[in-house]
Amino acid sequence: MSNGLEATSTPAGQGQGTVLAENAGDRRITLTRYPDGACRLELAGPPIRKLILSGGGAKGVAYSGAVTALDSLGVLPGIVSLHGSSAGAIMAAMVASGMSAAQFDDLSDNTDLLSLLDSPNENVSWVQRGFARLGETAEKALPGTVGGFTRLLLNVLPRVQSQALPLQTLIRDRSRAAVLAHITDSRIAEVVAVRERLLAGGVVTFADLALLNRYYPQIKMLYITGTAMLGELPQLVVFSADLTPDLDIALAAHVSASLPVVFSQPGRNGLDFQELDELTFFQDGGVLLNTPVPQLVDPGHTTDLLSGSDMLILKFEKKQSSSGRGGLKKFLADVVAGAPVSAGREYQNLSLKAFAAQTVIVPLRTEKGDFTSALSGTLNFTMSLEIKNHLQARLEEAVRAHLVERSARRESYSFGSLIEALLSLDEEMLATVAQASGAPVVSDVQAWCTSTRQVLDDLDMAVQALDPSVSVPMAATVRAVVERLDTLASDEARKARLALELNRYERPGAARLLESLRGQSVTSAVLNAALVERRTREIRVIAGNIRKAVIYPSLHMLLQTSANTRLLLRADQMLLQATQASEVNRALDEIIRGYRSRNRLPGRFWTSKTVELAKAWRVNA
Repeated sequence: MSNGLEATSTPAGQGQGTVLAENAGDRRITLTRYPDGACRLELAGPPIRKLILSGGGAKGVAYSGAVTALDSLGVLPGIVSLHGSSAGAIMAAMVASGMSAAQFDDLSDNTDLLSLLDSPNENVSWVQRGFARLGETAEKALPGTVGGFTRLLLNVLPRVQSQALPLQTLIRDRSRAAVLAHITDSRIAEVVAVRERLLAGGVVTFADLALLNRYYPQIKMLYITGTAMLGELPQLVVFSADLTPDLDIALAAHVSASLPVVFSQPGRNGLDFQELDELTFFQDGGVLLNTPVPQLVDPGHTTDLLSGSDMLILKFEKKQSSSGRGGLKKFLADVVAGAPVSAGREYQNLSLKAFAAQTVIVPLRTEKGDFTSALSGTLNFTMSLEIKNHLQARLEEAVRAHLVERSARRESYSFGSLIEALLSLDEEMLATVAQASGAPVVSDVQAWCTSTRQVLDDLDMAVQALDPSVSVPMAATVRAVVERLDTLASDEARKARLALELNRYERPGAARLLESLRGQSVTSAVLNAALVERRTREIRVIAGNIRKAVIYPSLHMLLQTSANTRLLLRADQMLLQATQASEVNRALDEIIRGYRSRNRLPGRFWTSKTVELAKAWRVNA
């Protein structure tokens, strides 16, 4: 099972192996050591902890089928976080608030989606409803697709640039009710404070969900994507307890679901990441990332090799399209969205291949029709209850089948030594293997991990205790802890493990220490290894950003030449392999030297900035 991470290329051991542990613990760990010292680790995948909901407009009504399957099979309580984009953000907000599977299904089935786009002005909404009734008549009177298309136009056109305030109200009210249902009898002081605020009409915030998740497994942490329109440079924003703790989750879901053209771009100020009085306009979160897998949102935030496959990703079946890069239809779609949507989708789909084993495709081509298009799916706000239930049932079947197949699947990893294999395990798995094997070496690694955790905690505390004006590396308390870390690095495997630990996001003190050492000469072997690991991650993130910002937008330019396409694809492969600044610059120099303008027509949609961007992205060594 792929987790989006690169495993080591260590070959499998040779000869007859000795099994040190077999099917041990919840993950059924089997550890085999070979005469040449190599080891093979086999284990079941981790439990599903993250649910990823892609954008898809009205097709999002199918999601209740997945929630029903997860609930009936006992998986839903173990999910810790919901990640949603566009329509997926709306559904994620509901589930994260603790709404039961039955309540979520009832909401999906019985909500009049079209009415959520109505104007708050009664006169305007009366006209909108009148056009909707006219659309129903037209669909019955006109043949086939013509009738359906006419109804779509009569439904959507009167609601173009809708503020969709009823949608925001629905999310706000339902999420508040769902949260309150779980915390009514709590006597925990911080939970009581949330309850009193909600009972007084307050909104559910990202911080509320993060807090309540500690006490109530039905309530989940929530991450919602949005597209901030900053001039000509749309930027991905992830609303969360980290970035926007006090933001109303209903507002964030509304922002994320603001389909281009159909919804007006909501403007917001007062957000935690904005300057004073700054006004930012947003649109659909799916414009830049329609499937918000955490590793794609933040490529620098890597996970453990053995725990990165803890996601269930739901992605809608796509309409078959013969349109390649640079087509007029995709060009016009990019112009309407104000962002390189087609380039972003290709990059996203390529990146998602690494997570195929964690992905369920939501079935949309069924015996009852093809619901992949805008007409039949994304903008089908008047979908019948029969079709809703049908799509939900098909997705429930797909998720059940996936979970059965997933439970039987085994992950396999090869390591050059037993120590490397043991150090890849978390403390719970290590304890399981120690109990099953009884080998002294496993107990020794256990003791080492315990000592390491304590020293790393001491380092965090020592750094965080320093005044911001104090030089971290020069502090005696920090130097003393670093010396203890160097003592723990008795071999390359342990040094590599310490380098990874120092780069964890959960260790702000270590992050501050490493940042203060940037560009300096370091004598500590552990800190040197950690700095190399940090720089390698930075280069991979930079290379990925260049692919997103330069390579794929250029590939999708209208009238792009075949020579430029070959050049860009060659540079893309170089960036995929880059781990050093010089390798990134080599790929960019290929573009700078070889790229040729497509034409001499004026206008910003025709003029290439590829070479200028490549020059701007060159990395200082």
